[in-house]
Amino acid sequence: MRASLRICALIAGIIILYGCNANNCPLESTVYCNYYFYDSDGTAISYNDVLTISVRIPSTERDSIIINKLSEASQMQIPMSYYNDKDTLFIGYASLLRKDTIIVHHQSYAHIDLPECGTKYFHKLENVTSTHTGIDRIEIVNPQVNYDGNENIKIYFNGVAE
Repeated sequence: MRASLRICALIAGIIILYGCNANNCPLESTVYCNYYFYDSDGTAISYNDVLTISVRIPSTERDSIIINKLSEASQMQIPMSYYNDKDTLFIGYASLLRKDTIIVHHQSYAHIDLPECGTKYFHKLENVTSTHTGIDRIEIVNPQVNYDGNENIKIYFNGVAE
């Protein structure tokens, strides 16, 4: 009798451990829009200036720094709003007095990998515009913003701090 209780307890323990470890949810649940840097001719670069990236918080109309003192970078990852259909970013340069403004229009949609993982939001980029302090031009290269980590937006800098 005692041996059968031990076997039942062992089987129950294995079932519990297996149930706890069978979660296939992604470890990283934040979806980032991937911006890559290029010179005005289209060559990939590591941007030579120190950048500060902030975003406009629509509910308060205040700005919040999300990347401080980014230097020698060839790309940046920015989370996107899933409550609003546009994101406003500001790029401050150490070597320039004025900032650039980037406005990204997008649609957000719910995505479920597995029911136990909860709902995440993916995005489809519709339009992107910018001012031209340090940016020559900007374009969408992959409108699908999801977990894949692919390049979404190309920023072509005008050569001020390349």
